Amino acid sequence: MVDSSPHQSLTRVIDQLAHLLPAQGPISIFIHHNTLHAFEHLPFEDAVGRAGVQLGREPFLAESRYREKLASGRIRAKDVETLLTEQLGAGAGEDVAGVGSRLDLWRAVVLHGIPVATGPELSWILEETEALPFPDRSAGGRPVGVGRSA
Repeated sequence: MVDSSPHQSLTRVIDQLAHLLPAQGPISIFIHHNTLHAFEHLPFEDAVGRAGVQLGREPFLAESRYREKLASGRIRAKDVETLLTEQLGAGAGEDVAGVGSRLDLWRAVVLHGIPVATGPELSWILEETEALPFPDRSAGGRPVGVGRSA
């Protein structure tokens, strides 16, 4: 007969989760310990992401927090550009649709963000600009079937 007492159920759950947590005794002095030890076989960002999913936590700061740190000088634009140059590699200087290099565009997005448009502002962008490539535009330039009737 299998004993399914609450104590045994709790013990079984603890045993299953124990491999995700570092072995840690009482702390009398600070000693660094790798809390991601169960994910050491993965590249760092993958390990942090996987741990976040498995442990139900947000693994990175929200974009707004990074922007605050950029505004305060904690993150420097020079460092952003260095990282982008490294990540983009040889393609950093490639032209994108005649508006600038891949590095220029990524720098602008990372340093300044992409503004959010909603409601009437979004409708105006979709109706009055060529933000979306609609092949069937009315005589007024508006996509047929979008916004006001054609």
